[in-house]
This record gives sequence, C-alpha cells and structure tokens, in this order.
Amino acid sequence: MHITFVLDPQRISLWQAEAIGHALKHPGWSGSILFRAGPKRPTGLDLVYRLEEMIYGLPEDRPLAPVERESLAHLPDITSRPDLKADLMVDLVGTGPVRNSLRLTCARQPVELGAADAILAGTTPILTLTAFADGEGTDLADWPIGVEAPDVLARGVGTVLGRALQLIDLALEQVANGTAARDIALPSGMGAVRVHARAPLGLFLGALSRRITARLLKRSQERARWMTGWRVNETAANALPVIKGGRFHLLPDDGKRFYADPFPVTWQGRSFLFVEDYPYATGRGVISAVELGPDGPVGTPEPVLEQACHLSYPFLFEHQDTLYMVPETSGRRSVELWRAIEFPGRWEQVATLIDDIDLGDATLVERADGWYLLGAVRERWCSSWDALEVWQAPSLLGPWRRVGPGPVMVDVHTARPAGRVLTIGGRLLRPFQSSSGGYGAAMGFAEIDRMDASGYGETVKIRLNPAAPLKGLHTYNRSAGFEAIDVFGTGKPDPIAP
Repeated sequence: MHITFVLDPQRISLWQAEAIGHALKHPGWSGSILFRAGPKRPTGLDLVYRLEEMIYGLPEDRPLAPVERESLAHLPDITSRPDLKADLMVDLVGTGPVRNSLRLTCARQPVELGAADAILAGTTPILTLTAFADGEGTDLADWPIGVEAPDVLARGVGTVLGRALQLIDLALEQVANGTAARDIALPSGMGAVRVHARAPLGLFLGALSRRITARLLKRSQERARWMTGWRVNETAANALPVIKGGRFHLLPDDGKRFYADPFPVTWQGRSFLFVEDYPYATGRGVISAVELGPDGPVGTPEPVLEQACHLSYPFLFEHQDTLYMVPETSGRRSVELWRAIEFPGRWEQVATLIDDIDLGDATLVERADGWYLLGAVRERWCSSWDALEVWQAPSLLGPWRRVGPGPVMVDVHTARPAGRVLTIGGRLLRPFQSSSGGYGAAMGFAEIDRMDASGYGETVKIRLNPAAPLKGLHTYNRSAGFEAIDVFGTGKPDPIAP
C-alpha cells in the first residue's frame, strides 16, 4: 500500500508528521509527499501563537510545533516521481486532490484554520473526515471536539489537532485491515451552530482580561463554584427524573471547599451522600460522606477516602452483598475497585480493573453477558470531555477489554458520563455531560440502544440546560430514598432550582 500525504510546504506541524509516522508503521506500507499550498492565514493568527508561547510557556512537543521540511526528506516528492502511483491520498491540508483520497477538515476548512475559526467564534469545532472516489465525497465521521482552554488559542487548536491525529489513525487502521476508504466506519456525533468570529488579537486580549478578573474573584466569596443539591426522592422507580423546574436543597459548604459528583446510597439500613470534597487549600479532591436522615443531611461531610492523587466521582454499587466504590483515580492512570469494610468510613482496594489509562467518571453496568464500564479517556493532546470509551468483562474482576479500537463516540455534547445508568421500563438510560459551553455546562439522558462486546449505540432522549443564574448542570444520581445533583454558579442558592 502506497500512501501520498498532502502537506503545505510553508507550514508542516508535529501532528502531521506524527500522522505520517503512525501510518507508515503498517507492514508493507510506503509513503510520499504532495506539496500543495494552503489558503491565506488570518491576520494576527501567528502573532497570537508567538505571544501565547512567550506568556504561557507552551511545551515543545505541542501539536502545532513546526517541523522542518528536511525531516521528511526520506519521503519522495510525488511531483518529481511520476512513477509513484498512490493507492490512497491522505489530505492533511484540506485543499488537495479529490480523487481517491481521505480529506480531513474542521468546519469545512483546513483543520488548523477551521479549529481556530470555531474557537474564535465561540462555537464547537467539528472535525470531518471525507472519502473521495471519482470526485464524489462521502463524509465518514463528524467529531464535535471538546476545547478545555479556549482562551489560549494554541492550546485550544492543539486539542482539535490531537483528535485529528486519532481520527486519521483509526481510519488508516481500517484501511490496513482491508477496508476500502469509502467503507470506513467510525463513530460520529451531532453538529454545532456557527456564529460570527472574533479577531485573534481580540481573543488574546480578552483572555488576559478574564485571567485577571478570575484572580480577583478568587479573593472574594462571589466566585463561581460547584454546589451539590439533594432532595427526598420524588421520582418513581420506573420514570426519568424531573430536574428542570425542580427544587433541591443545598448541601452547605464552609467556603473553603466545594462539593460535587454526589452519589446517594442506602446500605445496611442507613443512607449516605458521598461527594467529591475539594478543599481549595490543597487543590486535591477527597471522597467524603454525610449521613442522610429523614429530613436530609445529619451534620457535614467527613472524609472517608483520601489518596495521594485527586479523587472524585465516587461511583457506588452493590454486588453479591458487598458495597463497592470505583472513585476516579485518573491522576495515577488507573481504574480501581474499592470495597467497604466498615461502612461508611473504611475502604480497602480490591483490584485495579484497568491500568495505565487516564479514564474519568468510570460508570459500571452489569448485564446478562457480563460487565460494562463506560468512561471518558484522555488521550495525548486531547480533551477528556468529548470521547466515550466502553470496556467489557465477563466478571467484575475482569479481564477488561476495550469495545472497539478506540472511542465509541466522539461528541463534546454527549460523551462524558454524568452518573449511574438508570433502568427504566427495561431500558437503559445513561446520564451524560455536555461541555460545549464549558466543563459540565449541561447534561441529559440517552437511551442505550446497543451495548455488547463489539459495539455501542445510543439515542439522546432529554437535554437539560441550567436555569439562570446557574452556569452548569453536571451530575444526577439517586438511591431508594434520595436524589442528588451538582450545579455550577455563584452565591448559596437554597433551594437550588436547575
């Protein structure tokens, strides 16, 4: 298999060089280059990149890092080698030939420029991979990308380029296995609305202003923060919760921390609310719990699990008369199973379910064919907001194997889990986060249509946006007696009205 890669001779970036390197690791593959000039770059874009590099100290191995043309000198230039016949062209510029090629674009523009345009416009960048055969184009995937640092343009664009590298890798892996380019099957997502763009320098100056404002707000009590709300369970066991327009009581904090990721649980006749407890002084979350009496919390949350890494999302579940917890331990690149040995305050680690992985919000589901684990995985250069991976095992202790070669979904609007999967009328409903407007900006529920060892599919049923003045609606969980949510906002609203 001979692949010709289309590049702009004036601007070759590290992500493109890595895409070429990954492709040519396939046995029997060879490569060449077709240089094709890209479109004119927006005024001020490269200046902003240079200013950000000076101020924020961007890493040398960032996706946008320039690569010298000479570093690809081992690949022949196809214009000087008419004897080379490409089996497939991979267009990494967005302006290459359309015959027998895969073209990668963002917002239908060259990837880097489309990503910058979307970030400047305040909308979601959408990566599109298109297969061309005889001039006819077929879109293979649309990936709405999560941008965690939109105020630093080089970082935001780099996040999109990280997913671009993954998208090309997954597509060419299928080609290596014998799939024709037009028949490549990849997970996809929903679209996004474009708005008018801002100038690059305007974004840069606005980012500096917001950073100064954020530092000032850190010294006041009016900074936005996460808050947890609870209520006595108002939802029938076989119904979706009514969150919009509902009322939740605030779980008070002392102003020195926030509480998030609430998981209510009833065990051995007692009900507790487990939360991520994040003290500002340490900057590292612990898992805390407070007992729930008939009228709500009895006292304040007390730590029940603390480790050397940040802990959050205390996923609790019962199995074979034992209470387990899978807290998020992505900081040490593991998914860990813990068991209650003295409820609620003593826990011991039983096993590491998955090792060497940065996986957030691990959510387990037991089915007739075994166990499934859904989570948000952070890959190199990528966000953890926009990709859902699914793992499957015959038993709780494994062995755990990934469903598919990569994410089953890439969509910042729906991918990341937001609580336990609900069983309603025999259907599985998955709470999801939407972070297109910032982390945990909104949430919703999707029905799982398919989940087996070879694939996953779902249909969105409900989308929920927080009511002003709240700016985030992030997690929902319930037990036999209580429901809980967390929200993002200012002040101390009681009741919380999402």
